[in-house]
Amino acid sequence: MRTILRSIREHSKIESVFVLLVPLITTFIFYSCTCSQKLTWTNNGNDGGDFLAAILTGGIPHPTGYPTYVVLGRLFQSLPVGDEYFRGVLLSFLPAAAASGLLALWIKNVLVTRDKNIRVISSLMGGIGWGLSAHLWSQAVIVEVHGLQSLFLVCSLWLVTENLRANRHPGLILFLSWVFGLGFGNHITLVFMFPVVIYSLFVSYKNNKKLVFIFSQLGLILLGLAIYLYIPIQAQRTPPINWGNPSSINGFFWLVSGKAYQGLLFGITPALFFDRLIAFFSLLRDQFGIPGVIAGIIGLLNYQLNHKGIKASLIWIFVIYTLFSFVYSTDDSTGYLLASFMVFAICISFGVNIFFEMKLKLPIINLLVVFLVIVSFIIKIPGTFSDVNPAGRYAAAEYAENLLEKIPQNAILLTDSDPDSFPVWYYHFGLKERQDVSVIVLPLTQYRWYQETLLQTYPELLFPALINDFANNSIGWGEELAVINGQERIICRNKTGENKIVTGCSDGTSIESAFPNKDL
Repeated sequence: MRTILRSIREHSKIESVFVLLVPLITTFIFYSCTCSQKLTWTNNGNDGGDFLAAILTGGIPHPTGYPTYVVLGRLFQSLPVGDEYFRGVLLSFLPAAAASGLLALWIKNVLVTRDKNIRVISSLMGGIGWGLSAHLWSQAVIVEVHGLQSLFLVCSLWLVTENLRANRHPGLILFLSWVFGLGFGNHITLVFMFPVVIYSLFVSYKNNKKLVFIFSQLGLILLGLAIYLYIPIQAQRTPPINWGNPSSINGFFWLVSGKAYQGLLFGITPALFFDRLIAFFSLLRDQFGIPGVIAGIIGLLNYQLNHKGIKASLIWIFVIYTLFSFVYSTDDSTGYLLASFMVFAICISFGVNIFFEMKLKLPIINLLVVFLVIVSFIIKIPGTFSDVNPAGRYAAAEYAENLLEKIPQNAILLTDSDPDSFPVWYYHFGLKERQDVSVIVLPLTQYRWYQETLLQTYPELLFPALINDFANNSIGWGEELAVINGQERIICRNKTGENKIVTGCSDGTSIESAFPNKDL
């Protein structure tokens, strides 16, 4: 090992490649061994069916539309590997593995140390520590946007740092500016990175960068944001998955603004806020172990960087994403902690670097702390492997397969929530199974856009008169649709219980499917 490190430090380019590839390959191997093989509810993977159905039909998934994710998803579906589902998971774990490597390389570039061995080890710990943390790992092995989001977060951090340090890589900075704009189309919460990007542009200008270069970056960010034009263009083709029908201006802003979910922001009580605050420290411990948490706090408080703006940016990212996850009133709001855990992994690298450099003063104590950080991380891997591995937890796929196999011919299926709707969408619309069945999501029938989508998707059905959103408790529109088609078609209705989904049909058919809450 000492010979390898000596060879690496003698060649700076080899050192960079080594720091990039070791976390990338390591996480890629673990992700490959644990990636889900079928649709799953585990790891908060409830939205996977909606995303895949939209990707496979050229449709628009739930707000905020996620155009970058969908466009890349469609490109990944053209790859000659695996089936439709595997290609969807590939879009999660390939970017997440790349993000792990790029974060390690970023840490190497900002660490202030003369000892290249220390720099390499500290960087690898940060990259691998984040990549194999329970949160990122869990999202990298299912169909979700967060695996890809990890890559956009790291690229945004690179953009900020390159501007702050006035590095002579204008081509890289311009490319990262475009990538940053694209990132908004993957998850709109990248907007929380925008203040530090603007701050870095201001610093870059103060460091005598020409205005034309600053405005070129802004222009490329806007060019990346142009990915949102995909949404109205595709919506005009009336796909069966067409949230908001965003071909109109009103529909576009309803979708992109997440209007349906805006009531969830600040929708928690003060007591719940403090409960989440306490739970957050437990989550940190779960990600990095107690020694890792200690090292991270020490690194955050004590490590000195060449540019104070980098540390200020890291603090902003950590605080704003953490607060957002606290005040957003959903059970899966922990998904927004991805950036917070990224920053904390960086701080652990800083802390480890501090302990290494203090080894001459207190060699035994400091090296012992580093040893405990490494060991606590390593011994967590088997448990994390077991916790995030979806193998054998494919109740979502089994539910949809069982239902579509047994449901009567030409039935109208009324679903009542996201978990019982999205898996059916994937098989019915995405894989084109049981095209004789009509799937109606009752909660969505309150929206006129959904009524219009059903009219285009199932022209053979009889429809009530279209009504405005929420008019006269318009969820009854779906019930009326069932009544006027009930004489010609069998009506089947889902009822979600604690441990199962029961589908009861008007001809007496009853279909039961497992619904394990632990997988959600």
